[in-house]
Amino acid sequence: MLISDAAAFMRQFMGGACSHSTPHIYISALPFWYKSSTVYENYWTHTQGLIDVKGSATKQWQSACIGVWPTNSSVQSVAYSPDGTCIVFGSDDHTIQVWDSHTRDIVAGPFQGHTDSVNSVAFSFDGTCIVSGSDDCTIRVWDSHTGEIVAGPFQGHTHAVNSDAFSSDGTYIVSGSDDHTIQVWDSHTGEIVAGPFQGHTNWVNSVAFSSDGTCIVSGSSDHTIRVWDSHTGDIVAGPFQGHTHSVNSVAFSSDDTCIVSGSSDHTIRVWDSHTGEIVAGPFQGHTHSVNSVAFSSDGTCIVSGSSDYTIRVWDSHTGEIVAGPFQGHTNWVNSVAFSSDGTHILSGSDDHTIRVWDAHTGDMVAGPFEGHTHSVNSVAFSSGTHIASGSDDHTIRVTNHCAITKPHIFNHSSPLISDFTYNQDGWITAGNIPLVWIFPGFRTQLPFPHNSFVISHDGSSFIDYQQDIYIGEAWFHCYIH
Repeated sequence: MLISDAAAFMRQFMGGACSHSTPHIYISALPFWYKSSTVYENYWTHTQGLIDVKGSATKQWQSACIGVWPTNSSVQSVAYSPDGTCIVFGSDDHTIQVWDSHTRDIVAGPFQGHTDSVNSVAFSFDGTCIVSGSDDCTIRVWDSHTGEIVAGPFQGHTHAVNSDAFSSDGTYIVSGSDDHTIQVWDSHTGEIVAGPFQGHTNWVNSVAFSSDGTCIVSGSSDHTIRVWDSHTGDIVAGPFQGHTHSVNSVAFSSDDTCIVSGSSDHTIRVWDSHTGEIVAGPFQGHTHSVNSVAFSSDGTCIVSGSSDYTIRVWDSHTGEIVAGPFQGHTNWVNSVAFSSDGTHILSGSDDHTIRVWDAHTGDMVAGPFEGHTHSVNSVAFSSGTHIASGSDDHTIRVTNHCAITKPHIFNHSSPLISDFTYNQDGWITAGNIPLVWIFPGFRTQLPFPHNSFVISHDGSSFIDYQQDIYIGEAWFHCYIH
């Protein structure tokens, strides 16, 4: 067993740093080998101060191929449970998974049943159920603990389901689709309660319930917003006309009196939800598509993220810019969100980073959180200090934005390394000094000091940077004689 395991270990790492420097068998190879192997069990006990990788992803490395460890699906949607203890994500591999946000363990999943990309996922308000919408034209409701299908598949849409949401009491689900319609479903039986609501003449990109569940707002590529009676499907207000391009994002204010919309026409508008009259706007300032909008919890401010690489905060009544433009992202801003107390704004971008901003001053208070290797599509605050982000690099990262501390990494004698660089060839360096080489299969999975942990299709990974780590020229401290 030891011989065959050693051969597999050598095949995995022989082309990297180990072929140039013998100490890197310990520094850059052993920490990343699966923990149940005889090589790991025999040699790990004779070491100290090495990077200690934890999480379910390490269980997958036994079958890793030489070269890049592939993941085969993008994360399309991510959401926190209401109490912040769990994360759900939907993926291009047709599955949904639920993870414990504290222990990094898989709570349930993968939920299998969809036959195409999962575009939208959301928790019920009590956290017991998850709704998912897919390119396979269906909606499904899952038990968030067991992964069993509670209801569905709900069949009725004839094209991709782009957006779905629970009503506040959890009894109904609303869905918006590329078939130009909205439907309301009984969340327990899957029966169509109302709909299809017909009126939009192009894709329905965004849907949301009012807080009391009586109304639904929808935004469409036909340039309009409509408000519907959730029980009868009658149009309560609209179509709201004014945008000259696709409406990408819509949301109710907390008191349901207003609706905010963001559009590819570069503007934001605020509408009276009852009359459809423009209350404020168009808010002009962005120079490219507005991809995401959200109200602050008190309804006084609106945040917007745009393909012009910026975030802006607007007075929801006057349309004046309260703060911004927040500059720092170097590519499209895909997703923005207010913290629950309204003091911070979270943004995710095609530049592969997540940033946290002071909502009043526009100062960047945390970030850029680097680690994603492709576009960040979705970001969300938990009720506490954590951020969830989903990316085209097929991973989800959970970041503690309030407790970023310097890692305990030592290079030579005692200096603490706090500024190190991750290079595209896999080397992590401090200045010109190589510290550790990350093998290809783990590069997208590597947690940085500001990440609590990283989630990918193949599992989770976690590194405790508060433990003393001896790498680089301090490698000789690692072996216990």
